[in-house]
Amino acid sequence: MKSKSILILKKLEPKMITKDYIGWLNDSQTMMFTEQRFKKHTFSQVKKFVNTIMKSKNEFLYAILLKENQKRIHIGNIKLGPIDYYHKFAYISYFIGNKNYLNKGYGKVLIQSISKLAKNKFKLNKIIAGTYSNNIASGKILEFNKFKLEGRIKKQFKFRNKYVDHIIY
Repeated sequence: MKSKSILILKKLEPKMITKDYIGWLNDSQTMMFTEQRFKKHTFSQVKKFVNTIMKSKNEFLYAILLKENQKRIHIGNIKLGPIDYYHKFAYISYFIGNKNYLNKGYGKVLIQSISKLAKNKFKLNKIIAGTYSNNIASGKILEFNKFKLEGRIKKQFKFRNKYVDHIIY
């Protein structure tokens, strides 16, 4: 990660939906460890989804922005929610869509940032993330951020004609 780069989470707005963003969602490599890989995303569908999330009281979608030399670059997204306000926990899901920023340490900073936001703004006690067992990078990022392995559901997801476990942190 460049020393002059700053990671920013900003609520995703419809005006942030670009051709590149739709491209990420339709890229089989970018979405290979998500259930989004089964969908063909269009601008209108994504805009409708973003508008729905913007109205939600328990789901929040953030653009992952990288500030480099006075420029803000949208590199991916993270969703917090649904939030269970009574039990004080939420799920997260995330991806880095801009391949120029993969494997540079931004995932670690991203999880630190969303963890602080969940604790400080939403007063959450727990954040839950799930990964495919063969998504080694995501597991390492979560473990780096002190997420604990809490469960394994054997052979839950079909990945390239083989079943893999669902790992829950």
